[in-house]
Amino acid sequence: MSRLLAQAADRGVHLESDYFFHAIVSGYIPPWTAEADSQNQGVMRVAGETAAAFAKAGYFTVLDGAFLPHLYLPRTIDLLAEHGVETRCVILLPDLETAITRAAMRDLRPLSRRDVITQLWQEFQMSTKFDVYRLEVADKTAQQVAAEISARGEEK
Repeated sequence: MSRLLAQAADRGVHLESDYFFHAIVSGYIPPWTAEADSQNQGVMRVAGETAAAFAKAGYFTVLDGAFLPHLYLPRTIDLLAEHGVETRCVILLPDLETAITRAAMRDLRPLSRRDVITQLWQEFQMSTKFDVYRLEVADKTAQQVAAEISARGEEK
């Protein structure tokens, strides 16, 4: 879905935060552990800086990943704002079983730990700071979600 949004632009870039985690070839810490906070902050900052660089170069940039609403999402939004980059956020909310299925199908480092996915899912469900950007997606195709996000962007 994120790739579809980027492809629809004249000049589009799709950045997945997973790729930045995958770049760590030694010393990788599973990001859901408490010990990974410093790693996660660094990776999310690099992802945000990269997104800002592409946006400043004139690309419509879609940065996607599990940017925790209470922690990494606000920091990333602030970082992009520091660079003068206009930001629109969408929190996609599948049902839990859909989230578990999709996490297991990820290209890089598939995640099949139900407990971890459940914890992440709950954090996104409880988030209220970005309610205006919440989008239920369980029964929608990637194309339908991309169309709905595009329509929201045109309303702005």
